[in-house]
Parts: sequence; C-alpha cells; structure tokens
Amino acid sequence: GIGYATVEVLTLNNFKVYAGVRSINNCKKLRILADKHPSIKIREINLNKKRSIKSIVNEIKKEEGKIDVIVNNASTIVFGPIETIT
Repeated sequence: GIGYATVEVLTLNNFKVYAGVRSINNCKKLRILADKHPSIKIREINLNKKRSIKSIVNEIKKEEGKIDVIVNNASTIVFGPIETIT
C-alpha cells in the first residue's frame, strides 16, 4: 500500500526509516524489504495508546538523537457531521 511504497522510496533515497506497524507478524513484505535494507527498522506501535507512541518516540530519539520527519499513513473512519468531529 501507500505506507510500504513510502518506506521503499525513502529508503531508496538514502533515508533511515522507522516503520511503525500494528503487527510485525502481518507485514511480511515490509520485513523482506527491511532484510535487504538495514536502514529500515520496523517497530510495533498502537496509535490508539499514548504510552505506545511515547515509547517509540523516546526509543527513536535515544537511538538517533532526534526525529526529522514523521509520515502518518494511519487512517480512521468517522461517522457523523464534520462539525461534531474534534
């Protein structure tokens, strides 16, 4: 999908990529790509839990010193009038 393609393009352009996934077991194609490119690091993350997000951010900052860019490919479905969504 779009997330995989984004990781692939960034990697081919010499970026280091941390790919956040819901389940490491369900991303076989991404794991194969990461095996070929050590600049890809896959991390399991639950975007519905602040603790999970903070943990990954702290881990990356500890390993890299900083985060330059975040690309969020996660989606959500919301029902109802747009005025009621915050």
